[in-house]
Amino acid sequence: MTEALLKFFGARRRGVVVTDPAGNPTVVPYGAVATYFGSDGGFSTPPGAGDVVGPAGATADRIAVYNGTTGKIIKDGGKTIATVLSDAASAAATAITSAIAALSFAPVGAQYVALVADATLTNERVLAGTANQIVVADSGAGAAVTLSTPQNIHTGATPQFGRLGLGAAADAAAGLKVVGQAFSPLVADGNSGTAKTIDWNAGNEHLLTLTGNVTLTLSNPVDGGRYVLVFDTGAGAFTVAWPGTVKWAAGTTPTITATAAKYDLVTLIWLNTAGIYLAVISQNHG
Repeated sequence: MTEALLKFFGARRRGVVVTDPAGNPTVVPYGAVATYFGSDGGFSTPPGAGDVVGPAGATADRIAVYNGTTGKIIKDGGKTIATVLSDAASAAATAITSAIAALSFAPVGAQYVALVADATLTNERVLAGTANQIVVADSGAGAAVTLSTPQNIHTGATPQFGRLGLGAAADAAAGLKVVGQAFSPLVADGNSGTAKTIDWNAGNEHLLTLTGNVTLTLSNPVDGGRYVLVFDTGAGAFTVAWPGTVKWAAGTTPTITATAAKYDLVTLIWLNTAGIYLAVISQNHG
């Protein structure tokens, strides 16, 4: 192998002359494509060989990526492995947050939440809910559950109390103890006309002004319910036709006061087993 001064395309370059075992010379310029000895003792170019060109400079630890599709040019990828992993974690967190935000946990319509005992717990408390009601039960070994006060009861609720005190503590011998006035507001039913329905669900005490000979209907009584119906006689001389369920003393139906601008007071008690009202009247007031 000897060094030679060679001329390529008008330019002079140094190289080496390598002779194979058969005496055939091969010229390899300095800086040319690398060659290697083949199995036959000759020289050849490695398959797929080619120069890979990179940028003039790069930032330490950044990932090198191919630039284009030739496979011979690389460039600075702009990110380190740590940055790539951080970006992936951030993207995953954002996707999870968005997915959770899209979920809806709000109750629909009249749905209510019920928390029940967990058999694996030792100090659990139970909140058993139904529509407009909540029941608190001590089901564990710890202190009793206490609701903050005051507690409002929904207007559509139907609570049940063993004993109740209004204005004072409940009495041990009574279901209800009231200190102060207890009353049912007077329901003004207006003018009677010739037919009128008195609905006890609206209240226990009603006032009706007579403006004609009227036929009454009494609706929604409850067993043992006490009801009051006050008549304003209006211009006077009007009659009242009572339902057959209203029973008077000695079986005699009274006549409403005929004098104008007077008040007649009728008190009734409903007996559910008999399906009748027991009625008494106090007349000609005012």
